Amino acid sequence: HEAARKLRENQSTTSVQTEDLVEDPAQESADYHRNLGLQMVSGLSNELENVRKASLIDGENLSAAVMKLNHSLMKTKEFLDTDMRSLEDESKFRDTLTNFIQHAEQDITCILEEEKKIMSLVKSTGDYFHGNSGKDEGLRLFSVVSDFLIMLDKACTVVRNSTKLPVKIPKKGTLTSPSQESCPESLQDIRKQLFPAIQERQMHYSSSDDESSSP
Repeated sequence: HEAARKLRENQSTTSVQTEDLVEDPAQESADYHRNLGLQMVSGLSNELENVRKASLIDGENLSAAVMKLNHSLMKTKEFLDTDMRSLEDESKFRDTLTNFIQHAEQDITCILEEEKKIMSLVKSTGDYFHGNSGKDEGLRLFSVVSDFLIMLDKACTVVRNSTKLPVKIPKKGTLTSPSQESCPESLQDIRKQLFPAIQERQMHYSSSDDESSSP
């Protein structure tokens, strides 16, 4: 009897150790890939940091400022060619103004070319996402991406915090179906936190349906 009891204990211990060896690597693998995915997704904000900065630029005001500089340069050249002609040829002021106009004209011409090139790239990027709709939305695409990154950071924070909560371990002998396994925070709850407006709209539609179905 003593030998049989020890044999049963050894078999029970071996069974428990075998379950641990089977379950633990799977759990560690799931946690590892979850954390790895969070690192990759949360790093997207750093990858698109320049997009965040570009979303703060007012494209219309920037274009207007460049055009204003060009208009001021043309007026200065006109002043030099008309009113300054009456001065002596060796006037220091005229020489200084002429030198300034030459340098300013080069800089402004370069700025105008860069502006056209940048806005062309922005439009082609917008056409890539929206299709060839013919609409020129300027820098609005950068604002959309910036808003998306804010939502993404918030989602990563929610998921990261939810994985820190302890998971309830079911008692031995009880079977749980996949539908009964509860996460620390369900996907539905996360969506409600990220999109409160959608939740309010659903509640509004639900109340409207109840009123229409009632006699």
